[in-house]
Amino acid sequence: VFGVPPWRKPEALYEIHKPIIEALEQQLGIKLVFHVSSDYESLIHKVQSELVDIVAFSPNLYVQAKQRIPLLRYLATVNKRSKQGGLVDNYYSVILGLKSRNIDVLADLKGKRFAFTDYQSTSGYVYPNMVLMQQGIDPKTFFSDIFMLKKHGKVLEALVQEKVEGGATSNELLQELRENHGDIVNVLSQTKPIPYDAYATAPHVDPVLAARIQQVLLNIRLSDADYQRARFKKNQPMAFSLKSDAFYDSIREAANFSISSQREIK
Repeated sequence: VFGVPPWRKPEALYEIHKPIIEALEQQLGIKLVFHVSSDYESLIHKVQSELVDIVAFSPNLYVQAKQRIPLLRYLATVNKRSKQGGLVDNYYSVILGLKSRNIDVLADLKGKRFAFTDYQSTSGYVYPNMVLMQQGIDPKTFFSDIFMLKKHGKVLEALVQEKVEGGATSNELLQELRENHGDIVNVLSQTKPIPYDAYATAPHVDPVLAARIQQVLLNIRLSDADYQRARFKKNQPMAFSLKSDAFYDSIREAANFSISSQREIK
């Protein structure tokens, strides 16, 4: 079973991971079942229960899973295509404000409605929350309402429909928002680079098979034609690189800010 967290709709997530799944199936002679967890937390439970074998973890979820499952086996880090055409192993989180509501700087969000995704989401909560806290802004008291909307697409929808004045997402989804709805938001803050997703195998997976999976991933290089065919180009993994677990230490630092800021979901 190949598992992913629900950061987009299931059909979109399948399209994004399809080339990776096909490469693993063809080169390993196995059949993979694609699984999108109901929420971020449940994916960790699925791994612990030996119901998921291979996982494409979002960065913060990988850090949380590794803390709770020390024998989780890191395989590789996703590389995506940059605007310049090269490969990059990191992205950014952005805090957005509606232009129609005259939200030009972070201070303009005081007393306004704000949307995050999920407490375990790297770009949808952990990093933007750290930025706010470092600016002396406590989300619990600064915003009139906080909405945890689970998926980045729902944050974008809330902004488009003006159900919130501000929201947090990734730079990739910001580009998609502007392509579909125009220049309706200001970027109030952009975080430091965030490592891309980590692929890992559960502890119950045979080490020999895990090593074979890792080698297949590290040999994947999608072509320009593959990129042009991809429906979700900005989210499409193009290749993989081998990092150490320390590559995700910046995620651990950001996660320390998130514990004190969690509040009841609206």
